[in-house]
Amino acid sequence: MPAAIVVLDALPVTANGKVDRAMLPDPDFRGLSAGREPSTEMERALCALFAEVLGLTRIGADDSFFELGGDSLLSMQLAARAHRDGMTFGAREVFEYRTPSGIAAFIGRGTASAEVGAQADVALLDIGRDEMDEFEAEFDAG
Repeated sequence: MPAAIVVLDALPVTANGKVDRAMLPDPDFRGLSAGREPSTEMERALCALFAEVLGLTRIGADDSFFELGGDSLLSMQLAARAHRDGMTFGAREVFEYRTPSGIAAFIGRGTASAEVGAQADVALLDIGRDEMDEFEAEFDAG
């Protein structure tokens, strides 16, 4: 199920009659963030990072990264920016925990290490797009 649907009167086409993908509007994910306010400093920091990476103004502590338009490449960017700010988790944890509160709980358990997070992200970079789609589908299935 897509995270957002954009209804158009007609598809934009090129002079050759093909769909002009560059002219398709970007989906608007702003209305999807309606979660609770963050209750800890870690949740606040993660909400700010989610918003930064996703280009949104507000993220709730229980908002799902993927329902707000995140994807596998953005999950790696989120993990890298978090690492820059002293929070250690990998893209794999974004898929598993999905929300600022879930990732904050993971970090709070002290189970993450910089080496493990970096290895997970390098492994994700090494696989092709088809494998990445399979990886996403596996986590979406539950």
